[in-house]
Amino acid sequence: MNFRFLTILLVEVLIFPFALLSQVSTASLEGKVMGEDGTPVPGAEVVAKNLETGLSWRNITSEDGIYYIFSVPPGRYEISVSHEAFGPQAKTIELLVGQKAVVNFTLKIKEIQEEIVVTAEAPTAELKKSELSIPIRTEQVTYLPLNTRNFLEIATLAPGIKPMGSTIASGATMPTNMGFYIDGAEFKNEIVEGGLVGQFVSTGNAFPQDALREFRVITQLYKAEYAKATGGVITAASKTGTNEFHGTAFITYRHKDLNALGYFEKEKPDYKRLQTGISFGGPVIKDKFHFFISYEGTSSKTFSTIVPGNPIFSQYSRTFERPFDGYLGFLRLTYQHSPNHYFDFSFSGRYDTQLIGGGGIYDYSFARYFDNYVYTGILRHQYIISPSLVNELRINYQRYNWIIDPVELTYAKRYPSFIVGGHSHSPQDWYQDRYAIYDDVTYAYGSHVFKAGFFISRLFYQAEQKLYLNPQFYFRKDTDTVPYLGIIGDGTPFLKSNNTQFGVYIQDDWTVNPRLILNLGIRWDYESNMINNKFVTPEEIKRDLQPFFESKYFSDGTNRKPYLYSFAPRFGFTYDLTKKDTTFLT
Repeated sequence: MNFRFLTILLVEVLIFPFALLSQVSTASLEGKVMGEDGTPVPGAEVVAKNLETGLSWRNITSEDGIYYIFSVPPGRYEISVSHEAFGPQAKTIELLVGQKAVVNFTLKIKEIQEEIVVTAEAPTAELKKSELSIPIRTEQVTYLPLNTRNFLEIATLAPGIKPMGSTIASGATMPTNMGFYIDGAEFKNEIVEGGLVGQFVSTGNAFPQDALREFRVITQLYKAEYAKATGGVITAASKTGTNEFHGTAFITYRHKDLNALGYFEKEKPDYKRLQTGISFGGPVIKDKFHFFISYEGTSSKTFSTIVPGNPIFSQYSRTFERPFDGYLGFLRLTYQHSPNHYFDFSFSGRYDTQLIGGGGIYDYSFARYFDNYVYTGILRHQYIISPSLVNELRINYQRYNWIIDPVELTYAKRYPSFIVGGHSHSPQDWYQDRYAIYDDVTYAYGSHVFKAGFFISRLFYQAEQKLYLNPQFYFRKDTDTVPYLGIIGDGTPFLKSNNTQFGVYIQDDWTVNPRLILNLGIRWDYESNMINNKFVTPEEIKRDLQPFFESKYFSDGTNRKPYLYSFAPRFGFTYDLTKKDTTFLT
């Protein structure tokens, strides 16, 4: 019965794609156009014009006077309405990433209309929504002081979000439980901790701050369009070029004189940090084709002091340099070929290198060199098939690679008060390649906005761990000359694998009445090789544990099968308690 249900669901999505395209990095607009007597005005043209780029999206009101405009980039818009029997009217509004804004119009008969009525509106208060989310606006990204220029620091303004190293987590979960999207593409770390690609171990910035327009933090009740997250979702939108050439540049320098003396330091180390950046954007063809580029670089010299726990190791005491260099680049091109076709391409690149480990009771030889690479390309096409039907296709490629090399390739002596020698977890070389296709469709019908879509992602993993090169010898006492334990890595140091991920969802945003909105949805996800299906339990482990565990707990390389029942129903609602659009229950 489950397979029959799945087949029916897939057929509905692929053959009858009546759904809303994903709003992972865009916004939507809806409303009602009425006459002064309260009757609906059908056939009115509604135009949403981006006041920065000149790009426009159009729709026609239905018999009930309702209009929808889906999947527009965040920004400041003029919403205008015109009809042959009524005078024109326009309003301005700031649309935020992931927002569904409601803008209604009341038109006057043309004969008594003397001029266009233009009303400037403040950004819509986001009370009428079925999810728990906090928008981080452009002003916050631009003007809030950030010591590292890492936009994830601002995400901690949202209730329940906490910092964890150079990344974040939600509630009692780990960063791995969160989902991360930038411009609609997934930035999920599939191979190690950190949640967001590039944030494992590295202290670098994930994305140029000057290239980020805004983002949204969703902590609970996120809709079916969001995948692979149980602890919250971050969805961000980058900047685009506008109809005016505009650029920024910055330089920040910090010297050791601004630092305090460390507790174990007799003099201040030669600390330095230099941050530079430049961004520039503008029109290639006004109201049609725009570009935006950004670069950001960070170079710093910090220091760590080695402080052995026993004076017999005092010869190792010293302060050593811990360098960091990080480089970020971004390019985005947007092109509206016609009112029905919108193209968007972006590329971001990141490279940072640093020295990690060492210091305290760890000798400099225990430190490691860490190199971090992230490259992402996104191509998007939006096709407005009809005023109530829109399709969006996104193609995404991403390479994530990190490499760890030891400062010294030698065995380590691990005393209770001090550790000297090479780290056991090096060298390592990991990478994750992602090839993904996303397709989402929009269909609005009466009081329903149906959403559906699917994605296919092909991932390639490679891990090279030469953990046998740095044996670890353990001593019970600081004065011992013979270790009581020696550990050396063993097994296959090289792993290469692949995984296919497939997800499909369908949902309905149903306005039951002016006070009650329901969100009903379900998604299904599948992975072909999520748990390394060909893994074989080593014979020595199987031999030792067989007396205590059933045979099903041991893998022979053929008995691990993909999980087929990963269904996730989603339900949310919002209810107007006062009938005044001021107090809502979600």
